Amino acid sequence: MTEDELNRKIEFVVEHQAQFFADITELKNAQAHTQKHIDHLTSLMTTLVERTLSNADAIQANAEAIKANTNAIGELSAIIKLHIQNPNGHTE
Repeated sequence: MTEDELNRKIEFVVEHQAQFFADITELKNAQAHTQKHIDHLTSLMTTLVERTLSNADAIQANAEAIKANTNAIGELSAIIKLHIQNPNGHTE
């Protein structure tokens, strides 16, 4: 191998190493950017889960209140019905 051939091969290797380094640097930057997005999405998902659970608790509480109100209305309706049927409070 002549000195000129050796120099071309060395130059080829150095160029490829430089390109490889540039590509790795670009990948590291892209990975850092992606990680920021993942962190942001993780934060959003955590907030979404917390709010969903909070809403589920509120819905459950509302359902229980509606059930209690429905029962109270039923009881009140029965009392009103008795008063309508016996306006003077006499049972027959």
